[in-house]
Amino acid sequence: MTKNSRKTCKKGSQCCAIQPKPTNSNGKGDKPRPVCKNTYNKNYDSILTAQSIYSWFWFNGKPVNYKPKVLPRSQDANPIIQETTGLYGIKRKSLIKRKCRIGFKPIFYKIPSTESIDLDNLKDFDYLKKFLKK
Repeated sequence: MTKNSRKTCKKGSQCCAIQPKPTNSNGKGDKPRPVCKNTYNKNYDSILTAQSIYSWFWFNGKPVNYKPKVLPRSQDANPIIQETTGLYGIKRKSLIKRKCRIGFKPIFYKIPSTESIDLDNLKDFDYLKKFLKK
């Protein structure tokens, strides 16, 4: 939270901190309003932008979310939720307790893949250039 937001948040209030990520290149800039609105939902203490990926994954040489002997259809997969690092919001109380931008009970604000391009390396910049030329 910024120094100014600390002054406006009273002890025990539901103020939230919002963290936009500058390396998320194609975010539309219209996310803070729904992020704040959803952060005040009593069932959740934080929100983050995410996308669902329906596919099969491996980690350290082992399947993560399926049994290779059974050839399932990818459309039947339980999606893996990927943080897009575009925007985070968290209630003040949870931020203080958890000391993390994601609380104990997060909600995922799904965004399209076109808005989830994260610029981490040269390959990402090349992709963004091609995407913006369309």
